[in-house]
Amino acid sequence: MKNKGDAIHTANLMKDAITRELEVTGQLNVKGFLGVTFKDLKGNVFGSLCVMDKEEKVFSGEDINYLKSMADILSHMIKLNHKV
Repeated sequence: MKNKGDAIHTANLMKDAITRELEVTGQLNVKGFLGVTFKDLKGNVFGSLCVMDKEEKVFSGEDINYLKSMADILSHMIKLNHKV
């Protein structure tokens, strides 16, 4: 499991030392995993956006940056919705 600040990812959950023993890993039946955080205006984490792949997947810097961008957009939309 590689943790790069606001992103965490692994090519194969079933081989990763941290996740392979978790019950949910077998239940999901996925291998590739990438997750990024949602943050509020103060920088506090309030959720996450995750993608998974049934096959082994090495996520590139471009993949990570794209998902971070999507999380930023969704975070902004959620913030706007809560101001109403």
